[in-house]
Amino acid sequence: MSVSRLIKRILLLLLPAAALVFCFALYGPAAAGKSICISEICLENLRTLQDPAGNYPPYLELHNPSGYAVNLKGYLLATESFEYPLSESILSPGEYRVFFLN
Repeated sequence: MSVSRLIKRILLLLLPAAALVFCFALYGPAAAGKSICISEICLENLRTLQDPAGNYPPYLELHNPSGYAVNLKGYLLATESFEYPLSESILSPGEYRVFFLN
């Protein structure tokens, strides 16, 4: 796997923690100053955030703290039993976005 592919891969391990923050710096000439943070992980979503189907699955929240828009295409959200490649989508500067892990 290439270094750029590894950098674009976000691997989530099932940790016994309610909320953690991980930041990933992006590298290369087009990525100067860009980064993405996992600002929240909820593995036991009992009644915190409901998905569109009315369920309460585990979720994570991404945040773009940089001053630049970041295209999420090529990123992969993964656990031991779940893999979700992100499609072309722009995470604007300062924006937060929730992804349900179901």
